[in-house]
Amino acid sequence: MKQKSKQIEIAVIITALMILCPVASAEIGLGISPASITIEDAFKGGTYERTITVFNARCC
Repeated sequence: MKQKSKQIEIAVIITALMILCPVASAEIGLGISPASITIEDAFKGGTYERTITVFNARCC
């Protein structure tokens, strides 16, 4: 019974450490702007132009 308690304690500690140390820290630098695009008063067959900006901050 004591060994089972020790295993649970170790599992909780490992889980807490994994939560506190995120893997994707500053390595991922991708952003897309704007988050959503809404076209009001759009007609079928019409052509609309919107700008989407993609940021890639990852350096070589």
